[in-house]
Amino acid sequence: MEIVLTRDSVHMSDDTNAPHKKAIYIKDVSISGLYKAIRKVNYLPTVQGNCSWGIIGYGPIGIIVQQWNEVRPLLSGDILLESELERTNNRLHLCCFGNMDTKHIEEVLNNYSTVQDY
Repeated sequence: MEIVLTRDSVHMSDDTNAPHKKAIYIKDVSISGLYKAIRKVNYLPTVQGNCSWGIIGYGPIGIIVQQWNEVRPLLSGDILLESELERTNNRLHLCCFGNMDTKHIEEVLNNYSTVQDY
């Protein structure tokens, strides 16, 4: 399955390539499969210190922290990921939260209610 990603810019020189649109391909349509595909294509820039990213479709999907080797899912099952992808026409956005504590990121994402128009 093809998924089109966009992500936030992390500094001024990163803005030159914004919105950083990238198509990835996943065989395993799961949150962990999505995370592995993002890592495989080296999509997220390396940022000094802790950097957290929210994966957002129609709603929040998960949190990636630069230092982790896994994703913290915010959906309760992979079937919901398929539903999110269907609702967004296989488009997801990665929102940069810098070094914000993951508990606060979770609060922000759980209250997320706006959908970006692709």
